[in-house]
Amino acid sequence: MTLPEGWLTPEEAKELERLATDQVVLEIGAWLGLSTVTMARVARHVVSVDHHRGSSEHQQGGACFDEHLVDEESRIDTWPQFWTNIRTNGVRDRVTPIIATTEQIGPLLRSSSFDLVFVDGAHETSAVARDGELAFRVVRPTGAVAFHDFNLPSVQFAIEMLHLAWPAVLVGSLAVFPAEPNK
Repeated sequence: MTLPEGWLTPEEAKELERLATDQVVLEIGAWLGLSTVTMARVARHVVSVDHHRGSSEHQQGGACFDEHLVDEESRIDTWPQFWTNIRTNGVRDRVTPIIATTEQIGPLLRSSSFDLVFVDGAHETSAVARDGELAFRVVRPTGAVAFHDFNLPSVQFAIEMLHLAWPAVLVGSLAVFPAEPNK
């Protein structure tokens, strides 16, 4: 089994495994499925939401552009590689992929229905804040919300906008917040 490409460090992957063990997980942003596979190997189930068109950094001219992910309409399409990675890593039965944006799917998700929410979608401040608002609505009171790429100023600013004043556990660029303070 070959893990998908991605930006999780081994240390961050180990923390995601710990958080996801025996949990029901919502993943916001999947790229090619590295975090999805990492969590699905140990979770009860992972619901993975991604429009599979990449973020701004993945578009032509962006820092993470990959011409191999361009479809016949000259658009980024990560879905075929994502689904191949889910199948070849043996986690197909533990993953429900939803091809949508958080604006599209968010209103359909029931409050307090996930044990862990992993936020790693678009990295613009407004997108991270929007995804964070959704995350804290759908996570159970005893759960956690993990934001990837906390090293980016846009992610840090979004977390400040969400008024997340209680301490987070930091593992690499993974910032983990309890669903409720002092839990």
